[in-house]
Amino acid sequence: MKVAAKFQFGTDNLEGKKVLVQGIGHIGEFLVQHLSENAAIVAIADINEQKLNKISSILGSKNIYR
Repeated sequence: MKVAAKFQFGTDNLEGKKVLVQGIGHIGEFLVQHLSENAAIVAIADINEQKLNKISSILGSKNIYR
């Protein structure tokens, strides 16, 4: 993600970048955590509402799409 940001925006800083992660299985959950740690604005989407609630409560995300 940082390499793509560097190519597109000239910097690998993810702060304030809006990212939608569709599917928050094992890899998606790791990605959401990484993006949150780098101050990206993260929205998550998944058909499993229980998983959405779990991840959003852990990471403090308020941007959830069902």
